[in-house]
Amino acid sequence: HSDISRLNRAEGTPVEISRDTADLLECALSYCADSDGRFDITMGAAVQLWDLRRAIIPSQDALREAVAHVDWRGVRVREESGHYFAQLADPQAAVDVGGIAKGWIADKFTSALLKEGLEDFLINLGGNVVAHGKKPGGIAWNIGIRDPRDENSIVGAVPLCDASAVTSGIYERCCEVNGKFYHHILSPETGMPVQIDVAGATVIADRSIDAEGYSTTLLALGTVRGLAFAREHPAIRKAIFVTSNGDVLES
Repeated sequence: HSDISRLNRAEGTPVEISRDTADLLECALSYCADSDGRFDITMGAAVQLWDLRRAIIPSQDALREAVAHVDWRGVRVREESGHYFAQLADPQAAVDVGGIAKGWIADKFTSALLKEGLEDFLINLGGNVVAHGKKPGGIAWNIGIRDPRDENSIVGAVPLCDASAVTSGIYERCCEVNGKFYHHILSPETGMPVQIDVAGATVIADRSIDAEGYSTTLLALGTVRGLAFAREHPAIRKAIFVTSNGDVLES
C-alpha cells in the first residue's frame, strides 16, 4: 500500500503521493542525472526478476524486456495546490528506491535528533552510518570498513564526525551458479551484474543521502572511473574502494 507500490501498479496514470515521497523521488532523480544513468531508480522491473538468496537467475530474454522500460527521465513528480503527484511515462516501468532510501531516512533521523537537542549520537542502518559529535569521553567515532573476504573482519577504519559513511558492496547479496558469481549491482543497459574490479565502495559525505547516492555509482564505475568521479564531486569528502583481495584505494 506504499506510495511507490501504488505508483508501480498505476500503469502510467498519476498517483497522489506524500510530500516525503515526492522529496525522496526528486532527490533520487538528481543522482540519476548526476551519474548519467549509472544509478537509475527505474530498475525495478529488472530487479524483481532476480532472487539471489535462492540463486534464481533470470533469462536473457526476460532481462532484455525489463531493461527496455528502464529510463529515469520518465519519472515525473509535480505539486498542485499543496498536493503531490508522481507518474511514470512508461506504463510498464517500475521504480525501486532501495539504492537511496536509507540515506534519505538517515538524514531525517539526524534532523529529528538535532531538533531535540541531541548532539552526540550514532545512527546505524546497516551499511549506512551517521556519526554526530563524539563518543562518551570526547573520543571520535571510528567506522570500520569491512573486509569483503570475511564479514567479521575490517580492512581499516575512518574517523567520522558530523558526517555519514555509506558502503555499497557486491558481497552482501550475491550467489554462485555453475561456477559464475552474481551480485545485486545491476547494469541499466543489460540488467546483469556490472563487471567491476572492486568489491566495495565507501563514500563519506556531510549528508547521508549524498553518501548513499554516490556509493552505488562509484561501485558501478569501478576504481579508475570511480576515483575520477569522486574527485569531480565536492560533496564527496572521501571515497574508499576495497578490492576483492582486500587492497584499499582512497580519494
